[in-house]
Amino acid sequence: MPISNSPEHVDFDAEAAIAAAREESDDRVLVGAEYTVDEFQMLYASDRVLDEYESTAALDDVAERLHSYMHVDFTERELFEDLYPPAEETRGFVTYTDYTTVVRVLDGMEGLYVSFEPEVAVTPIVDEIVEIIRD
Repeated sequence: MPISNSPEHVDFDAEAAIAAAREESDDRVLVGAEYTVDEFQMLYASDRVLDEYESTAALDDVAERLHSYMHVDFTERELFEDLYPPAEETRGFVTYTDYTTVVRVLDGMEGLYVSFEPEVAVTPIVDEIVEIIRD
């Protein structure tokens, strides 16, 4: 049974954003999490992900390691805005690997992490998540 938690650390509607990502990707979301510089919480983990780890504690260890680098998203956003003067706003980041496509959408000093199966087209999903987060 998938992990499902209610958000505690962000002010935007993270539940609606994860639900939209799952719906728009035909339920091919692997993990969804809310995060700030100091806090994170896994909001959703699919059965596929849970099957790949020997325990939820092992999955939590990976999540904690990932979160230890997520503060970079907030400083990297400023870097991109400095490097690309025509860009007024950096909304998020996408990372493609052979295992997953990871999306991190930012709102101020809060973020939403969503990983998808690698073949999911994420741009329209990111646009929808941004709309939900900014409402």
